[in-house]
Amino acid sequence: FRKSRDVPSLRQDFSRFAQEHRGEFDVIVVSRPHNLMAVTPLVRHYFPRARLIYDAEALYFRRDYTYLDYVDKVTNGTRTVDPITRVALIRSKARELLIFNEVDGFIAVSELERQYTLTRLPHFVGQAYVVPDVSTPPAFRTTPAHRHDILFLGAFHGNMYYNGDAVAYFLRRILPLVRQRLPPEQSPVTIVGSSPPRELIGLANTASNVTVLGFVEFLEPVFARARVLVIPHRYAAGIPIKAFTAASQGVPVVIADSANLGFGMNASYGVTTADSDEAFASAVIDHLTRTDVWERQAANLAKFHRYYNQKTFTGHLRRIFESTARTACHAPPVREHRPSGE
Repeated sequence: FRKSRDVPSLRQDFSRFAQEHRGEFDVIVVSRPHNLMAVTPLVRHYFPRARLIYDAEALYFRRDYTYLDYVDKVTNGTRTVDPITRVALIRSKARELLIFNEVDGFIAVSELERQYTLTRLPHFVGQAYVVPDVSTPPAFRTTPAHRHDILFLGAFHGNMYYNGDAVAYFLRRILPLVRQRLPPEQSPVTIVGSSPPRELIGLANTASNVTVLGFVEFLEPVFARARVLVIPHRYAAGIPIKAFTAASQGVPVVIADSANLGFGMNASYGVTTADSDEAFASAVIDHLTRTDVWERQAANLAKFHRYYNQKTFTGHLRRIFESTARTACHAPPVREHRPSGE
């Protein structure tokens, strides 16, 4: 259902599918809150004995709350998020937690995320699973030759929240530290992501040798020029898929500690962590200027690929499906949800 344009079209497409395959599935996995809210009544109506599993690829309310905590921390309480935004984030958390009441289990992307959820929803302890994502090794050995760019990758959705905030922070606080030691021609920045907001484009235009490409369909040429991928987010949740994209292209990563909370990676996996602006800038400079650092970190990505491999991923899913399907086969039908309009 990836081609569904929006929630109404998703609901319509899934309804058509459900009617054609009524009762055929023992386990159904749904990802993202808005998708789950859209299809849950249809799942319960057309597949009453199926177990519904929520794929919690990222806990959005956790990202929102780390944002609130960050604002309070860096301003010592002198600047707070405006009341309307704060209330919206609190309501978003409530909605996201409520959807767990509609499912029979959930999948987290890491043990850290699983434990974080269980502290708030302890009754899921027997139905909380961990399934890490998959990283595909590059088809060829990468080298630092002809690589010069500092790369940022992430969708912006026309606003300065999350990815927009991360780029702004990098350009304002970290890049100037890099430029104290490297001129712009030796530290070019490329920003890739759909719908970059005007504020971000304006900020990029004030810096030297910073290019905002917007949406790029084929990323291989961009990564062929990239020396390092930066993940400078001040608040985050889940695991950064952009790190997997970089690893699949053989490009090392520098990540802020605040973005590594649900990830738990370190330099031995080709992912260098940084706990300060100075440490982040220093790591970027090392990747740009030291061949030995770049080659070591690129080689360490092999451990990343071994940890996030297809076989492990498939094994996790098989165990979940087998155990959940057995439960579904012996379970009575759940209460019927009749889709509206039927």
